[in-house]
Amino acid sequence: MEQTNPVLRMSEPQRNRILQGWLLESLWILLQLLGMILFIPLPAHRTGRRGRILIVTDLLTSPLFYVFLRSALIKQGYSVYFYYNFSPFRSLKESSRRLSRHIEKEGLNRCVLLGHGVGGLLPLALPDEGRKRVYHLLGLGTPFHGTTLVRHLSFIPSFRDVTSRSDFLLVHRMNALLFDDFSPFSAWSDEWIVPGSLSRFGQGRDLIVDFPGRLNLVLSGENV
Repeated sequence: MEQTNPVLRMSEPQRNRILQGWLLESLWILLQLLGMILFIPLPAHRTGRRGRILIVTDLLTSPLFYVFLRSALIKQGYSVYFYYNFSPFRSLKESSRRLSRHIEKEGLNRCVLLGHGVGGLLPLALPDEGRKRVYHLLGLGTPFHGTTLVRHLSFIPSFRDVTSRSDFLLVHRMNALLFDDFSPFSAWSDEWIVPGSLSRFGQGRDLIVDFPGRLNLVLSGENV
């Protein structure tokens, strides 16, 4: 029997929730402009007993946007580490190699890798040594099928790689299935992934938060 993608059966959130979400997301976007100037790294928390989580940040997103997520994970008993994927002027392949070296440097094994936005694409190109140290890939608003929003900025390496149908995505997208566990989360609608249909990984794996906005995925208390 043919299976129906569960995403297609979801009902649309109430109008007031959509409006509330976009108002909040607009505030975060304004603050992000300041965050692009104030790059203040968050310290790793290494004493958690429940497991290790490595957060890979989105492009041009200040580390300060992850302070609430960091705090919530620490309260749940996790060790929390960061890899800052801030600059768009490196190719995703190069950033993946740097991420692999960071994982080895921190001595991480059997860790959860939580990638926000483009940060969720870096694990797809990890060398084997780095990939084997991650057992669960969790993407938050990751453009697994790219976006058309930055197609006119393809002279910038990372933007070229996240353009829909880029060589990077065509070669590496399905590597998400190489991890023991893979959970793609996405917002109900995302201002960064255009058209919206590109925000779903597919295969019935998508977990949809009924609240709009890419930054709300890591800043909304309800979502976290």
